[in-house]
Amino acid sequence: NTTAQLDFVINGLAKDLGFAEFSRGRSGHLQDKIDDYIAHLDKEFDFVMLTDYFDESLVLLKNMMNWDYKDIFYIKRFASGSDLRSRKDAPLDITTENLIKELNVVDVQIYNFFHQIFRRKVAAFGEERLRSETAEFRKLRDEFLSNCYERANGSEEFNEWKITEWGNTEPSCKLLHIADIKLDFLISELQATNDFKDPDSEAILMSYKKKPMEDETKEFLLKLQSNYDLELATKLAEN
Repeated sequence: NTTAQLDFVINGLAKDLGFAEFSRGRSGHLQDKIDDYIAHLDKEFDFVMLTDYFDESLVLLKNMMNWDYKDIFYIKRFASGSDLRSRKDAPLDITTENLIKELNVVDVQIYNFFHQIFRRKVAAFGEERLRSETAEFRKLRDEFLSNCYERANGSEEFNEWKITEWGNTEPSCKLLHIADIKLDFLISELQATNDFKDPDSEAILMSYKKKPMEDETKEFLLKLQSNYDLELATKLAEN
């Protein structure tokens, strides 16, 4: 049956997005459930980024949200570098490729669907314009990171970078330097209570990690959020 089939496939993306919960109790063949689920995702998400077109996705998102380039700067963390698993040109025989597709039948269809949407967005935006703006974004991002951090011996390992004197005065550099888990704290807290003044905020933070966020980091993140809210309100008023 369908449930037994799903127990033996990988489909990490589908699992993370809740396909099992969505399809539980629904009648019909597996393909029917996949079709219904992709239609559900299409309604839920206004924009889907593709990791293999990460920078291009960010540029499209920037324009959609009327952001600046600085709003989409990022640092690579936990990247596998030259690891064979991360290489697009890693050799893969046709038998292995077909087996991967067969085992990840839901993930493959989710990706193909949103890849088609991505290509339509690229066409509407203009392929040459996207190439130009992506190149400009990468140039500005590299310049920004060079100003923010000293890279020991040109290392690409973020844990070996040190924030510069200028970086310590630039909020965007400090924000990028904060550990991902702490940013997760901020997002989760804002979604749940809207600010850190809620009496249950510390309990929420503790549920994610035994050690609560430092007051200095908390204050800094809230200041950034406040400035962002003010800037957003100003833009909305102007429009």
